[in-house]
Amino acid sequence: MIEKRFIDLIAADVNVKPEQVAEAVALFDKGATVPYVARYRKDATGGLSENKLERIADRNDYFVALTTRRDAILDNINKQGKLTDEIRAVFEACEDHLRLEDLSLPFKKQRNNRAAIAANKGLLPLADYIWAQSPVSPPPEVYASTFVVPERQVLSEEEALEGARHILAECIAMNAEIRAQVRRCLLEEGKLVVNTTKANHERAARYAAFADFAEPLQDVPEDKLLFILRGERDAVLRVELVVDDEALITLIAQRFVRESGSVYEQEIRASVADAYRRLLRPAIEAEVFAMARRKADDAMIQICRDQVRNLLLTAPVGPAPVIGVCAWTPRKRALAAIGQAGEVLGH
Repeated sequence: MIEKRFIDLIAADVNVKPEQVAEAVALFDKGATVPYVARYRKDATGGLSENKLERIADRNDYFVALTTRRDAILDNINKQGKLTDEIRAVFEACEDHLRLEDLSLPFKKQRNNRAAIAANKGLLPLADYIWAQSPVSPPPEVYASTFVVPERQVLSEEEALEGARHILAECIAMNAEIRAQVRRCLLEEGKLVVNTTKANHERAARYAAFADFAEPLQDVPEDKLLFILRGERDAVLRVELVVDDEALITLIAQRFVRESGSVYEQEIRASVADAYRRLLRPAIEAEVFAMARRKADDAMIQICRDQVRNLLLTAPVGPAPVIGVCAWTPRKRALAAIGQAGEVLGH
């Protein structure tokens, strides 16, 4: 069974007692289905409705997956010889998949990216020097001159500083708190801006209403959002999230610049800007769109379920002829006519 704190979180989310959640989760762990528990185990769950049991089952699956992934990450960190009690405590306190993945980034095997290339050129000490921002040390440009080594393909002080900035940008982009800040900004302040493309003219008319569309992402209705994202998938619409990038870069830089106006400020700000534009913004914008799509999908599915449930619970039409339609595939459909007495008239 999942941890007690997860039980408490689910109970608060569903607005039921933790004991009810624990009983339902125990039944689900034994293989019981939601309909079975809702119909036959009301005594154990305190009469929880099917809707609440579905939510409990979904959240239980979420936390089971979270725990499994967390344990795998901790095992990997332990094999690297980097696992400490503090690191374990941070991971075990995690309650969100996105934050878990953010926390794991520094422990993943790094690709041969710009930061790795710069580190192979011996520029890691220069990056550490800039990051330390010592007020009594020479300016970065002076120290960078000692890293000009043609044999390592570092031909100038500027190339050395650029490599150091790539290393710092990678470190900033892997900071879990910074990633959470950027994600929160895009979610809460992002404006969905839509423009039409020049491709697929035969489909363009269908999406003409969304030319020059702009609304806060949080205010876009689910059906409209899914339609816009479909237009992007059809290459008819171009979609982007717009925020004040410069203001966000400044906020992030303020977290790392120890003394305003210092000789290191320019390098730190340049590293932050590189991390944001090249590493953070594209990846997290894709995450935010994926989250918005999942939320919209879930909302529309719930609406369809409610409509179907209402139709199924509608009183019978009585002795009247009806025609039933079954769409097997987009190209194959079946029809059946039923008479007043229920006899099949044709199909």
